[in-house]
Amino acid sequence: MDALSKLLNMAYEQQRMKLGLQAITQAHKNLGSPANCFKTVHVAGTNGKGSVCLKIATGLQEKGYRVGLYTSPHLFDIRERVCINGEKVHDLEHFVEAILPLNLTYFETLTLAAFQAFAHYQVDYAVIEVGLGGAADATNIITPQLSVITSIGWDHMAHLGPTLEAIAEEKAGIIKPAVPVVVGPQTQPWHVFEKKAASLQAPLFKVQGHFAHFEEQNQAVAQLALQQLGIQGSHQALLAVPACRFQQLGRVIIDVGHNLSALEALFQRLHVCFPEKKFRVLAAFSADKAIEEMLQFLSSQALHVHLTQAEHPRAHRFHNKNIQQSFEEALQLATENDEILVVCGTFFMMQALALSHVV
Repeated sequence: MDALSKLLNMAYEQQRMKLGLQAITQAHKNLGSPANCFKTVHVAGTNGKGSVCLKIATGLQEKGYRVGLYTSPHLFDIRERVCINGEKVHDLEHFVEAILPLNLTYFETLTLAAFQAFAHYQVDYAVIEVGLGGAADATNIITPQLSVITSIGWDHMAHLGPTLEAIAEEKAGIIKPAVPVVVGPQTQPWHVFEKKAASLQAPLFKVQGHFAHFEEQNQAVAQLALQQLGIQGSHQALLAVPACRFQQLGRVIIDVGHNLSALEALFQRLHVCFPEKKFRVLAAFSADKAIEEMLQFLSSQALHVHLTQAEHPRAHRFHNKNIQQSFEEALQLATENDEILVVCGTFFMMQALALSHVV
């Protein structure tokens, strides 16, 4: 079994998330502190992290920098998580293989492999997406040039806390002494970030303005972040979006919105872009999400909600048809009724759609 297969097996076996920095901090030091070889931008937030990371990385690359990008989760190939100048690190297996004997968690192993790859290929900058939360996330061993917090919303409450204040405090944990921090407009409670930044003498910049939909907010967050790095992001850079984020294929919109705030943002944009259309939804979720609340919201927005499930240990089981059959049925009905079909939910669902040649 190759190193990447072993790593993916670890992801299946380690269903309980392990937060904390002691093990990865020591391992990083033993490896010679590879993350100290390049500048970093650290991005946390409930939603919008992946899009903001890509926009920042694209803006830096346009200015001639060699840029690493570390994001999660992946859609189709684990190598998607570790890119340099927009290209997957195809020998990622080599770096993973060197980390596996350290007996770290799946995410710790992948994080250190990414840092090793970025150091080896001599990137100037690496844009690093937080995996979960902030303070106790494995990526939080870096001291960045800039910290970014995109949004605060309800997700991962079992790990981050039962209130928005607790969630905000965990995400504010990426703020470092004297390091500037950019926060998005949907970062309530605001006083959490003010207090944390003031205690660390970290300059705090909040995105201001009113936005038609969440993607405009992502663009504004990325633009302010790039400005703090001394770069005026181009229009093209700010339009960069990862796959399956409001991706339109004919009458189908594919989006990995998988928590309530993400779904609210998704439908806000749908109503702006398709004000005269009706919506049909195909959704699948992970079992640890607030499924009842999300289904109530989707039912208020769509004429009909089709439920399915991914073949993954973390998937919630609705006991319905498989994803491909559910998609074909929902698309036929949407076509007959001149509706927009919204495919949303877990990343695992998008993987299954890709394997069935839908995406």
